[in-house]
Amino acid sequence: MSDALHQALESKRSDLEHLHPYNVPLHLAPEAPVVPPRTNHRWIDFGDREAREWSRVLFLLPRKGHSATVMACAHSVWRFGHLPNVNSAPEVARAARALGHTPESAWEMLVTLIVMRQDQEHDPNVEYDLRVWALWIERMNHLADPITAARHCLKAVGQR
Repeated sequence: MSDALHQALESKRSDLEHLHPYNVPLHLAPEAPVVPPRTNHRWIDFGDREAREWSRVLFLLPRKGHSATVMACAHSVWRFGHLPNVNSAPEVARAARALGHTPESAWEMLVTLIVMRQDQEHDPNVEYDLRVWALWIERMNHLADPITAARHCLKAVGQR
């Protein structure tokens, strides 16, 4: 079972590689000006690149799904150099950063939890349980394996 989960995780990473936060362009439309997020008071304490990376992670791996209209509007906002105002991204990013996360570590954690959810049912909102975010950092400092870290986190919050 563990080998199957590791293969599923590698497959999911490969599928989503083009969406990884470190592969995020500052804007998608060549004619769009890059608008620093500092003009957006919600992202005031983030640098430009960091805000865009967090925004991208939390937009692509949201806490809850949005309608096609909301997603299209948010994508349009993103395409023209602004940061979409969905998923309480600045607040989530701020809390995650305070726990020691980077956009990359949050991405790894969320992708791993998606794979774990496909393997066995658990509450889909567990990905945004700050206890899990805190445990992930602690576990990954001691364990190199994301699947094992995810199991520890889910077990600790009563999800596995």
